[in-house]
Amino acid sequence: MREAFGDITWEPREIVDLGDRVLVRVHLSAKGQRTALPIEEDIGHIYTLNEGKAVRLDIFRTWEEARRATGPRE
Repeated sequence: MREAFGDITWEPREIVDLGDRVLVRVHLSAKGQRTALPIEEDIGHIYTLNEGKAVRLDIFRTWEEARRATGPRE
């Protein structure tokens, strides 16, 4: 990704505790190396925890995809 976009920043915007998983809305900011076109979007991360430590990370292209992957919530 760094070859295509150079400097990339990821900023957590929302964190949802799901017990053994954590859903995080992450704001991605980057600029194309060749085109200089800016990219600003929210993506989703789901961390799976074991004994309080992250043992798996699933990355979703959109926040909504990540939310759907966690199943229905109250």
